[in-house]
Amino acid sequence: MPLIGSLALMSEPLPVLIENVVQIAWDVLERSGEVADPHEASWFLVKAVAELARKGERRRLLLINRAIDAYRLHRRAFTASTPIIRMDAAPTIADSPVETSKQRD
Repeated sequence: MPLIGSLALMSEPLPVLIENVVQIAWDVLERSGEVADPHEASWFLVKAVAELARKGERRRLLLINRAIDAYRLHRRAFTASTPIIRMDAAPTIADSPVETSKQRD
């Protein structure tokens, strides 16, 4: 490990860094109940962390926080664009358009 003064620089291979960051971000999101779809969440976190790492970011804490923030923002945008279906307001037969004999004339 290279030394700067009395501090040792932590260096780990990039794939290991990405794996560790994704795992910590996943744990935080899972514990807080924010993982709706595990496959989608893992894909999103890997993609987000890999993109930051590709741009040169290696600070673990920053990578973790940015991945969590990006996922939360992504979920909020997805939730906002998904229509909410209210079961208590389901249409009834009386609400459906039925042609009457007066309407046909």
